[in-house]
Amino acid sequence: MIFKIGKYEVTYSQFDHFSQLTNKALARSAIPERGMRAVAYISWDEANEFCRHFGYRLPTEVEWEYAARSRGKKQLYSGTNSKDSLGFFAITNLLDVRHTMEVGITQPNELGLYDMSGNALEWIGEFYQFYSDPNLFPFNTRDDVRIIRGGSFQEALVTNRTYWRVGTLRDIKSEDIGFRCASD
Repeated sequence: MIFKIGKYEVTYSQFDHFSQLTNKALARSAIPERGMRAVAYISWDEANEFCRHFGYRLPTEVEWEYAARSRGKKQLYSGTNSKDSLGFFAITNLLDVRHTMEVGITQPNELGLYDMSGNALEWIGEFYQFYSDPNLFPFNTRDDVRIIRGGSFQEALVTNRTYWRVGTLRDIKSEDIGFRCASD
């Protein structure tokens, strides 16, 4: 498995630059300060477009988890197995913050990747696979529901675990959903 993944989540500065290049509206921000904070309020399509514009893509789910677990090690959280040391590696609801924070202010995992647990949830390139009756869902799961990983500043300990995943509608924009890019 050979791939590259962003050391940091994409920041407001980076996304603002992209928005200016492509004549798109700036991403919403919960506070006036933007800069090196992890960008939020980004839909899956906007994240995908950003990555493609610069010759990248969103990571696959397997790539994301392999990187979050420092080459696939059995780690509950990116960088540690201990909930007591999670605060060194992740920005979670234990810190009582109300918005994404600057990327890279916590310790990285063993691969040198920051914020794989906490700060902003991260869009994954793949669709969310449902394992139940497809007739129960009123939308096209392949196109409409995408995967987010990594937990966020609003999340409890369980959602910041490296194996936690959830599907959400691709057009959702939330104060705690961002992304990072990857490449082959």
